[in-house]
Amino acid sequence: MAVMTSSISPIAQVKVAELSRHKQMVKLFANPLGKACYTLDLEKVKSSLGELRSHGLMDAGLVFTSEVRPMLEDRSLSPKEWRQFQAEMGCQPLLLTVLACAGELVRASEASGTVLRGDAAEKAKAVQVLAGDIVKLLVNSGARIDLADVGPLESTALHVAASSGAAKLVGLLLMLGADVFARNGSGCSAEVLARRRGHTICEQILQVAAMEHAIDQEEVARELEDEVVEDGPEVVPEQQLRPEENRLERSLSKSDRREAPEERSTGGMAYGQHGVWSCLDKDLYPDDLDDSDLPDEWDEEKWGDYQDWGEEWEDQASSASDIELESEDLTIGEHELRALVTNLREEKTAGLQRLFAMGSERAQLMEEAQHLEQRGVKLRERREKLRDREERAKAGDPSAAGENAEETEVSAWWEERATDHARVVWELTEALQKQTEEQQEEAGVAAKELRRLRRKTKGLEQHWEQLLESQSASE
Repeated sequence: MAVMTSSISPIAQVKVAELSRHKQMVKLFANPLGKACYTLDLEKVKSSLGELRSHGLMDAGLVFTSEVRPMLEDRSLSPKEWRQFQAEMGCQPLLLTVLACAGELVRASEASGTVLRGDAAEKAKAVQVLAGDIVKLLVNSGARIDLADVGPLESTALHVAASSGAAKLVGLLLMLGADVFARNGSGCSAEVLARRRGHTICEQILQVAAMEHAIDQEEVARELEDEVVEDGPEVVPEQQLRPEENRLERSLSKSDRREAPEERSTGGMAYGQHGVWSCLDKDLYPDDLDDSDLPDEWDEEKWGDYQDWGEEWEDQASSASDIELESEDLTIGEHELRALVTNLREEKTAGLQRLFAMGSERAQLMEEAQHLEQRGVKLRERREKLRDREERAKAGDPSAAGENAEETEVSAWWEERATDHARVVWELTEALQKQTEEQQEEAGVAAKELRRLRRKTKGLEQHWEQLLESQSASE
């Protein structure tokens, strides 16, 4: 590793700009790469990346976050300053690039009106092209496109570009692999932010990207389903079922149709008002029928010889019961088959959902594996550099000792910076908790006063109505 030749360390914190918004002024700090990105200086971005690469600090430089400080060093940020400049807190160089592009678009729209025309539109297009070139350069150097800021907003580059109306930059970020479904700290996606700000073109681009993603996921699920079907049991198409099963399935699909009582039939016996079974509801015997009118014994002159038909009645009864049992068995079979079809459909739906989840999980695992592989390559390069430095130190090379001392200094600086960030976060958390307690106390006082006024004015509504009625009557 070569000794630093520049007077400023590539991961040193430098002043980027002075920000002014709603009568509040602060100072923005970042590393030299972040400063070059925020000023949209492509040549300085290239030189800063080369310097980071030569010192082996590319990873640290690409994740170096910005910091917002008050104009006076002897105090911390006020609540108003903290609210106004949340977007610039904890941003990496890639996010600073998109923020700079968003700021240029806002200034152009303020100068020419809500709709960009003429020179303003050309300038906005040129700014987006320049910011896109810097973003591509950072991504090719190893910057993560979906990395969110560590500030209170937790926004990605796609959120910032969509909320500012940078349509060309939104399209470029999506081409580079930005997650269209990513959400910020408030739970909003980039499409929601574009809709709220009224950027219709950005909203439509994000909707198309979301639809393409859904189609891709559906294709992955279909491929997985085909693989499972090929490896699993044979599935018989519905057209290849036996004719009896097809007829039964069609009859089950029509069983929910409501028919008129007069037209409904079972086993050839019609129901309804004029059906065969309606005779059971009629009174076959008149009310004035007396038991004395019934004959006491068989009249052979009128009815002939007496015959015992009990066996025939018993046979008819047994055959009728058999028919009833067969009908009951058929009914039970239809219900069971209907339940089986329903269960199979539910299992198919659940299986498709599992396949979709497996496809999403596989894509996520593949992305994580790719990220781990890239990190493994960088770690192997780091190991080779350390071995080379160790060999040079054993050989008596003075530059190796200087590199060790320099790396120790860098590590101490990072530790100090992490401590400062932790302290600032703790102070902001304490201030927010104190402010919340004060607001709750004020709300409690206001609620108490409201209850007192309600008790004081209770019952006056009736007197007020009487006064209005008397005035209207006198008029």
